[in-house]
Amino acid sequence: MTWSRIDPGATLSTGSWSRGVLWENGNRFLIFGNKDGNLVEDYNRRLLSWDHAAYIDLEAFGIYQPPELALSLASQELGLAALEEGTMAEFELVCDDGRRISCSRRLLEDRWPWFRERRREFVDAVTKAMETMPNGGKARGDVAMPELPGVLAEIDKPHGRPDPRLTPRAFHLSEPYAVTLAFLQWMYAQALITRLQHTPPVLSALLLLATTYKLETLEKQVKHAMHRALNAATSVGVYEVATLCDCQSLQIRALKVVMSSSRQRSNARPRHQGGPSGSGGGGGGGGGGGGGHGPPDESGARPRGMSDAPNMRRNGDGPRGPSGPGYGSGAPQGGHGPSELLFPLSSRRL
Repeated sequence: MTWSRIDPGATLSTGSWSRGVLWENGNRFLIFGNKDGNLVEDYNRRLLSWDHAAYIDLEAFGIYQPPELALSLASQELGLAALEEGTMAEFELVCDDGRRISCSRRLLEDRWPWFRERRREFVDAVTKAMETMPNGGKARGDVAMPELPGVLAEIDKPHGRPDPRLTPRAFHLSEPYAVTLAFLQWMYAQALITRLQHTPPVLSALLLLATTYKLETLEKQVKHAMHRALNAATSVGVYEVATLCDCQSLQIRALKVVMSSSRQRSNARPRHQGGPSGSGGGGGGGGGGGGGHGPPDESGARPRGMSDAPNMRRNGDGPRGPSGPGYGSGAPQGGHGPSELLFPLSSRRL
């Protein structure tokens, strides 16, 4: 365990804040005080203020209460085995590519409140439609033509039309096969325990399903799995799906990881090195006692558009490379000022 400082921001920099308490279920730390008070005066007077309350979102710093297990490990294994073997499977979930996965409708109704409500509306609509038919729908006489698509019948107007994706024996979830299978695995086990469920794309899709259908247990478990798997490679995807699902704490932490990884990449990027630096040669100058003071070592890059050719030819000598005997030698007869010694190419062009 390592201790690190949590920056509370500018809210607590002013005012008089004294007492705090940990809100475990909300993953927040509550602080009480007075935002307009004076901390020094209140301390001297031993005065505690309870006028205002501020909180620090601890989940944004990776400090939160992990979700509790809804079922025991043995029950989770039993649920996955029942799904794999198709035990008591009289219902189907249809994927976006048309593939079907068998499951138990009764189990979906018990653990999926949204599905239970849509199923009840569907049964009520069918029951009312049967009541309007002669002899409760058992006669073989003329039956009224159905209403046009998009037009509610008189019996459906008080309650609304049932979800068109729901049929007596199937529900069109309109999700990829992997996401649908992972969703059913969670329905049977009430936990994320398979390798498929922990892949980043499937976790993102499960978080969208949890927020869409208001499955609080699934949402907590998916966010916990995203917190554990959050790194530089998955931070961008986690930030995007957290923004879509309005998971502010997860969004803030993912954004911090994105900024940190971007800063590390920019610092690790190799910088461009300049051309070869001149070595201070100690060769003697021409006649007349011209001093042999070589140019100082230049570690920076030369100005763009200029060449090293003038440094390679001095006093009519032949061209010499950077490792030649005359490269970086002293000034010719008569000597030159320090500006030419430091910037030989610029002074010659002037």
